Amino acid sequence: MKVSLPLNLNIDEEIILRSLCEEDADLLFTLVDQNRLYLREFLGWLDNNTLKEDTVAFLRDQQKQLDQMKVVHIGILYNHQLVGVISLDAIDQLNKSASIGYWISKHYQGRGIMTKSTKSLIKYAFESLSLHRIEIKCAVHNIKSQKIVETLGFSKEGLLKEAISHYGEYFDAYIYGLINPLN
Repeated sequence: MKVSLPLNLNIDEEIILRSLCEEDADLLFTLVDQNRLYLREFLGWLDNNTLKEDTVAFLRDQQKQLDQMKVVHIGILYNHQLVGVISLDAIDQLNKSASIGYWISKHYQGRGIMTKSTKSLIKYAFESLSLHRIEIKCAVHNIKSQKIVETLGFSKEGLLKEAISHYGEYFDAYIYGLINPLN
């Protein structure tokens, strides 16, 4: 299993998924910084990304993990503007599985962008990477994220107690799974 880069998935006339690289650090940091309070509700890594240099280090680390086929981070572009990130995480080549994580700017939520992006990434993961299973973990109180995965046909498989670390606290999470229908 190997990702061919740069990855560019044209979803429709407005949405493109493309691989992130170090040259995207300014755009990505600015987007995170503009949405910091909004993203903080569910994402626990924001305190580790307070300077542009943190974003550069993150992108360098992601490239190393991509080279080892452990993680694929992808920018979500809406009308050629970076509006969020989606990723295949914890890629397990032996078991042909991965998990998906995502976030989007507050100003672009509610337009179907994340649902379309997730659907496209799932298709890519199943068809191009030959994955068998994809998981998504959603905080119990993250209703919007649960709606996305349920719309895409994921099955709620269980409750993970205190599974998400969040600034000294832990959130319970639902685990959702989707099996490749082509297998």
